[in-house]
Amino acid sequence: MFKKARPLKDPSDYDHGYQYALFLLNLSMRTVGEVRDKMTSRGYTSTVINEVINNLLQEKYLNDSNYAEVFINSMKNYKTWGRFMMKKKMYEKKLPKELIDESLNEFLSTKEEKEIAMRYLSSMSSSVERSENRGSIEWIKSLPYDEKQKLMRKLLSRGFGMDIVTKLIK
Repeated sequence: MFKKARPLKDPSDYDHGYQYALFLLNLSMRTVGEVRDKMTSRGYTSTVINEVINNLLQEKYLNDSNYAEVFINSMKNYKTWGRFMMKKKMYEKKLPKELIDESLNEFLSTKEEKEIAMRYLSSMSSSVERSENRGSIEWIKSLPYDEKQKLMRKLLSRGFGMDIVTKLIK
């Protein structure tokens, strides 16, 4: 589907590598790990990659802690994922483990995670129930045990912790 990248004429050309990194950052916000992977797959030498990344860090074009904060806030507002799924997605973005744990503890409280889970559950109720109980999850109480178990599995698979899931379902 996509064309394969052409081999570089000079993989040790710093200016070309810097321009490529700026091009990547112009497309979207990226982590240090993502820029490093993209430049490696393009064929740049490790010295050029390290120099480019160091300059981008000094110029504040790359900032993993800022990226983590923006990513978590975006997930809180627009997705219905729990802490563990957010953590998985952040690993996929090549963020350091320490930064992920620190950012999740700082920017995602248990109360906020519970609100996200409630938002997910309220979106699952039927349209009739939603119109009657706007935003409420009281409909869960009337479900049989098997249906509650299914809901619990759905919440767990979306990355919510067992403590939050049991509080909401029981």
